[in-house]
Amino acid sequence: RFSFQQYINGYLVFEGLALLADYTPKKGYSLTVVQPVGEFFGQYQTQKLTDIAFGTVSLPTPLPPGGVVQENTQNAICFPTILNQDFYGDKGTSVSYTIRVNDYTGVAYTTAGPFVPMVFVKYLLRKIATLAGVTIQGPFMDDTDTNALILYNIRALDGATTVTLSRHLPEMTVVEFLVELRKYLNLSFKFDTLNKTLTIGYTDTIFS
Repeated sequence: RFSFQQYINGYLVFEGLALLADYTPKKGYSLTVVQPVGEFFGQYQTQKLTDIAFGTVSLPTPLPPGGVVQENTQNAICFPTILNQDFYGDKGTSVSYTIRVNDYTGVAYTTAGPFVPMVFVKYLLRKIATLAGVTIQGPFMDDTDTNALILYNIRALDGATTVTLSRHLPEMTVVEFLVELRKYLNLSFKFDTLNKTLTIGYTDTIFS
């Protein structure tokens, strides 16, 4: 394992690790060069999303129609109405549960709980990128159809007026989250460790 850098006209164009692939007395050593993708997200690579300090999102009062709360013009969290008669188990009747999570009447949210925030996928990806000092870009990030993607959550706010993001995320590492996202949406990942850029595209466009 050796550090490898390739320069063209004095400019660094590629950086990675050179690994010994083969050796013959006639041809000598053969090396293959790979990029250390396993270190792309640095200290956050193997941390669980629930253990990362992503910060908080303040909630307006009342919640806006539709339940989408933004941060710096980005869709951050939302409160979709979900039918779930088992949210409180067999205690629903005693707390006057209406079998609706984030109960919305068509004009406003009711005062009855529970209120359960869902985090937008792209918002979380940008949060990860900012913390790790990398850029996440590509057709997936530019696709307006994927703006509505959210992460399902079953943890209620319990009266809190701010959303602590890590408390409402799946218990998986950054890498596990990306792998599952890739499998679910048939995505392609292209890592550029030199420029600290991850380009997310669609696998079907590679073969079209």
